[in-house]
Amino acid sequence: MNADWGYFLTKKSPIRGFLIDLWHATINPLDFRAKHQPEVLRGYRCDFVRVFMASPVSFHAHSSDAIPVIPSMTVVLEEDPPVRPKRGLTEAQKNNYLIATFESQMVSYHGPMAHGGRGLRWNQKSVRIGNPQIIALAYATDKRRLLQQFKNLVATGHIAIVLEMVSQNDGRVVTAQEWKIICECCEEAGLYLVVDEVLTVWRCGAPFAHLLPQYSEYKPSFVVFGKALGACGLAVHWDGVHLNRLGYAEPCNAEDAANFIDLWDHKPSRVISPDDALRSWGYILLSEEDRWCTRALQIGQNLRRAVARRHPDVPVGGFGALIYLPSEVAGEMDIVGAAVNGDLTRWLPYLDEGLTEFEHVMELFQDSGAAMRRALAKSYQNVTMIRCISCSDYLHEVMYACKKCGGNVCGDCVARGASERHQEKRCLSGNRES
Repeated sequence: MNADWGYFLTKKSPIRGFLIDLWHATINPLDFRAKHQPEVLRGYRCDFVRVFMASPVSFHAHSSDAIPVIPSMTVVLEEDPPVRPKRGLTEAQKNNYLIATFESQMVSYHGPMAHGGRGLRWNQKSVRIGNPQIIALAYATDKRRLLQQFKNLVATGHIAIVLEMVSQNDGRVVTAQEWKIICECCEEAGLYLVVDEVLTVWRCGAPFAHLLPQYSEYKPSFVVFGKALGACGLAVHWDGVHLNRLGYAEPCNAEDAANFIDLWDHKPSRVISPDDALRSWGYILLSEEDRWCTRALQIGQNLRRAVARRHPDVPVGGFGALIYLPSEVAGEMDIVGAAVNGDLTRWLPYLDEGLTEFEHVMELFQDSGAAMRRALAKSYQNVTMIRCISCSDYLHEVMYACKKCGGNVCGDCVARGASERHQEKRCLSGNRES
């Protein structure tokens, strides 16, 4: 049931309908570039903007590659905007172009070296962008205190701050009041707001989590996207915080916004891989066809109810179908997730219709669901990167394979006795580990 690291929201192929012919055309790269690439880019961007209400500008191999682009992008945006703002960048900002982050920021800021595996704290394994200034999210409960923090950032040359709507480290969700205060302080202090939506895309009941009704009063300046969207990159809200003052969002200035995108398209050697563009376009269309946003809320509610049935006093973090729960509970319920820090497991279910019925969900955690789980496990038997059902970390060698629940146990967990409940066929029975 777990979509490995959040890359997949469905088992369906995203290449459907008219995309099939375009996909076949990529066999000849030169021919595709000449005949189809402009059409694909226009169509993809059009549907991206329609669904996400943001314009995808910069595309990258990894989401962390998007953050370093922001300083250069702001230089171009500020250089000759449609509307000359009353307040431009300060001299300190022009001389430094630094980016700060709220605490617990993970992969998009720290890069692919960030590690959330068993017992390893992500900030011990990360390669940071310079020496970032980190702001405690607790400041967002007090506008006066946060505004002073932001003014200090501007004075030291920071142009932007990065925020996760749902913390990748612990599943903490930004409240509507915190969002309001953060956005207002960005406007008043003169900071761009960058939102990391790498894991939250579609999972929280909206295309991007910041598009949920409780956050609708403001939009961020930039959005980092990746993983389940099928492509990684940076999108722009022309009417976003601090960016709206430049006038790109005005209908009469639509040509200026289009010219900026065209200018940026000429900077990389290739705007986006055709395969990535077609795959991402397919996911966008499929998200509407299968109503992923609605399903995410239904599935999230069902899985949280399932946890509450067995562990009524255990706190469950995250939002919608992005679920954080204690690793001990995940192991006891035979849930394979993505390990966060040794204490928490990040549960990333598919958004296919099988989990929208609560009775069906509960069956997966009972003896009656053993055959179904074995069938699910068998469908992944050729996948080389699999996870331990006890600790949710990667395992490259299966030390014990449970024939009842379909789970595999790594050597470390076998050594600490975690395989005993499977050997004694106590899995799926609701019994806690002794």
